[in-house]
Amino acid sequence: MPPVPVDELPKLWGLSVHEYLEKTGIHTGWAWLHLLGKGDFLNFAGIAFLGGVTII
Repeated sequence: MPPVPVDELPKLWGLSVHEYLEKTGIHTGWAWLHLLGKGDFLNFAGIAFLGGVTII
């Protein structure tokens, strides 16, 4: 189940980032790690991996 229901997304698209995060309860920074079980955030794992490989 996604953290934001699909039917609510059109209502949230026009909000500023601050308002969007406040209404959805999603936190910034590394808090996305807790949401890896959600399909919406699984793609962040690949992006973080590629970023880490670049550093190494």
